[in-house]
Amino acid sequence: MKRFFLLSLLLVFYFTKAQTKQFDVPLKSNIIWLGETHGTIKTNSLAFDFIKNLDDKSGLDYLILEGPFYTEILLNNYLADGKESSLDKLMMNYKGTIGFTAQKKEYFKKIYNFNKTSKKTIKAISIDIEHKAYNTHDYIFEKYKTILEIKQNLVLDKFNKDFNYVQRNKFYSELYDDIKSKNSQYRLIFKEEFENFYYIVRNIIYSEIAYSSRNWDKVRDSLIFENFKLRDIQYEFSKHVSFGYWGAGHTNQSMTKDGVKWVASRIKNAYPNIDQVTYSTLYSNCNFIFQEHNIPRILRWMFSKEKKGYRVSKSLLNNDTMSEKVKGTKYLVKNLILM
Repeated sequence: MKRFFLLSLLLVFYFTKAQTKQFDVPLKSNIIWLGETHGTIKTNSLAFDFIKNLDDKSGLDYLILEGPFYTEILLNNYLADGKESSLDKLMMNYKGTIGFTAQKKEYFKKIYNFNKTSKKTIKAISIDIEHKAYNTHDYIFEKYKTILEIKQNLVLDKFNKDFNYVQRNKFYSELYDDIKSKNSQYRLIFKEEFENFYYIVRNIIYSEIAYSSRNWDKVRDSLIFENFKLRDIQYEFSKHVSFGYWGAGHTNQSMTKDGVKWVASRIKNAYPNIDQVTYSTLYSNCNFIFQEHNIPRILRWMFSKEKKGYRVSKSLLNNDTMSEKVKGTKYLVKNLILM
């Protein structure tokens, strides 16, 4: 640990004198990970630099999202129509998280504009568990309303848009079992949409499993990997180029000393035909978003400010315009696996 700490200090000193675009993505890589510390302001610009670099090198097929299936739907809708209303709906899915920032919104705008001239049309794919199951539940109602209106003599008939938390969890648990036991019937009903419907239902179950677990990292990433396996059947990651902009832990390609097998390490062990490269960010003197719930309620009026609906902490982000003004920036270390 001491050796790693000293190495980190040396790397920070060296790379703060570098340029963020001085990285070289191997042409043979199928999945390129950028591991970040959530909420650090400048990383969105860095992630977009990766997207441009990958497109220039070989063309980028997929964005692997650290977000639920509903985020995939919203982002792909925005990439398709470019409407401000679609972007606003996408951003509202981040509300309550440190991803709900002006920089994140600008990042998506850049991707949309870039996608119009890129070598390939970029598609967003989610492999994360659901984090706001109520949003996903509403999406199911909107997407499959005509199917839900027809009684099928299945658990599906019990669907209610206004389920409370307990009712929703009970319903999806029963529905998941029903789909497994009556798979052919559900396939006939949903036709080409069956795979997506099944994925959503299973992912809502996964969400409850992860959030009720006492070992969040281990359980969540094991479930993310299960999602990856299902999406790989659909999208064949070994034949394409994907970019994943995730929290640094998930991008580690080795098991950590405390026994966490992150999703990238699970992919490495199970899919030798999928070449991965991980870039982990080191930070020096950077601004970042601080979640308001970490500030005692009595002090929030002193430290927090809402600007155009985006919550920031003035104590740590002294920037009313929410531009990308930062004192320092962050730089890259190829294949740095944090242990």
